[in-house]
Amino acid sequence: QVVPVGDGYARRVAEKALRREKFVKEANSTRTEPERDRRTIFVGNVPAGPPQHRVKKALHKMFDQFGQIESLRFRSFAAGSPKLTKAEALRRYSFSQHSTKMNVYIVYSNETAARAAVSLNGATLNITFNLTLPENATDKMSVDAAQAKAMHKKVARTNG
Repeated sequence: QVVPVGDGYARRVAEKALRREKFVKEANSTRTEPERDRRTIFVGNVPAGPPQHRVKKALHKMFDQFGQIESLRFRSFAAGSPKLTKAEALRRYSFSQHSTKMNVYIVYSNETAARAAVSLNGATLNITFNLTLPENATDKMSVDAAQAKAMHKKVARTNG
């Protein structure tokens, strides 16, 4: 599969066709793992405001009671910059201003634990963390996710 050199438009069209072909090939070859799917639960409306490590800690605290968690995957959030990958945006705490919620997939080590965890459907996730206030404040305060996001924007505007 050779991409023609020369005309920019023809090269871009050929590259796009190759990317599409590769995507379709990978999509068709990906096999689902029904056993893993049965051990996975979906947690929606998780706030994107608090730092990732605090969200993970709160999720572990809430869901560890049902069994060993194999993995936590954060999905469905918009990165703050198109130049950042989603993984990098998550590490840097750089979300789009329009992205206030994200989804999490929790994979348990066994199916029984996942079935038990579904009993928390509709529960509220409590995330507590300290946020350093602007220079005129002398101490830290505990805030909820909505307050943290608002404060983060205010601090970013005064520092930037």
